[in-house]
Amino acid sequence: MSLNFTTGDTGPDITAVIHAEDDVNAPVDLTGASVRFQMRLPQGNKYKVNAAAVIDDAVSGQVSYAWGANDLSQPGEYQAQFEVTYPGGKVQTTYPPVPLTVHRQ
Repeated sequence: MSLNFTTGDTGPDITAVIHAEDDVNAPVDLTGASVRFQMRLPQGNKYKVNAAAVIDDAVSGQVSYAWGANDLSQPGEYQAQFEVTYPGGKVQTTYPPVPLTVHRQ
């Protein structure tokens, strides 16, 4: 799976289901958790986007991220992922990151 956008796009939103690491058919209960959407260049260590995401259905693990005005302002090949912080402080980052291309308008 890969995602494609054009510079200046603000939609569609990114949606995902957070699942158990060893079973893609087992959604994780996100009750009480917080989620961030992260996007960076594959070899980069600085995020282009590192912002709060929305938990749409905690029990079903459904999350989404609505693009900010400048999130897709630079063309390039990026990697996207969600980072979940559970009650108690444990952190899970979705893997593998999803390839995301921002094309020049």
